[in-house]
Amino acid sequence: MALVLSLFLTNMAFQANLNLKKKANPLQALKKAGIGYTPGVTCNVDPSRNSQLHEIYLCVDVSGSNLVECPVFPRGKCASRVEFPSF
Repeated sequence: MALVLSLFLTNMAFQANLNLKKKANPLQALKKAGIGYTPGVTCNVDPSRNSQLHEIYLCVDVSGSNLVECPVFPRGKCASRVEFPSF
């Protein structure tokens, strides 16, 4: 029963993320000025020691359906030049 509930909750979270993606394209949000919300950005380093975009954080309210200002941002810095890795 716990595994089924866990899978159900994971699926709900995944679906909520897909719905939010429709509302806010993170790369587009970074390109535009004045999006109304400040995204958090983290980078990591690839095997060639290039700084690359790792994560973009956009915060949501408790319902998971509205963007809000993030109360805390992740610690971490990006280099002045960042690679966008292909998937």
